[in-house]
Amino acid sequence: MLSRGTILVVVERNEEALQVFTKACTLARHFGARIELYLCDAERGYALRHAYDQSGIGRAAEMLVEEARRYLEALRRSVDVPDVEISVDASCETPLYQGVVQKVLMSG
Repeated sequence: MLSRGTILVVVERNEEALQVFTKACTLARHFGARIELYLCDAERGYALRHAYDQSGIGRAAEMLVEEARRYLEALRRSVDVPDVEISVDASCETPLYQGVVQKVLMSG
């Protein structure tokens, strides 16, 4: 489970991600918390799950997660917060709520 001193920030690839992350950084500084920045690509996860040809689905999901992590790393570098510990994680789960619940259960 996430510790009491952790803020899970679930973002999507959109214009609001930076604003959400910046607000989370402000809260983390105020409360002395760490941040887990997380992106769950549920839309693409759904497409993979329902693909006609299932060959290569595992590798495609891995590539989507790698791409999402690169996006999160770029987002993390865009805000200067040296006093806040920030980790990034991504998944390709569907539906979105299932990915978020899994993240919460796996975090420690």
